[in-house]
Amino acid sequence: MLHAADLSYQVGYGDTVEIIIESPYLLGKFRNPDRSIQVVRPDGKLTTPLIGADVLAVGRTVEKIQEDMERAFAPKNPWNMPVEVVVYVLEQHDINHQP
Repeated sequence: MLHAADLSYQVGYGDTVEIIIESPYLLGKFRNPDRSIQVVRPDGKLTTPLIGADVLAVGRTVEKIQEDMERAFAPKNPWNMPVEVVVYVLEQHDINHQP
């Protein structure tokens, strides 16, 4: 997992990430935050079942991915409740180009 000093790390192809989506809306509906572990696809994107939209990951920091996922979740948040998306890089791969 990345440490605080690595916040500038740009996600790459094949990296393994954990995505956690938390919101009072989700806790009321599903009783748990949405969690998934994914590998960045060859097209450089990630998709979570809850968001249902592709989000570009390659070449971006986790902070930017989190912002994009929060924006993608907005249409599925009918009462505009606060949403927090947290992305952790669990495993880095030394792949600097698309396979």
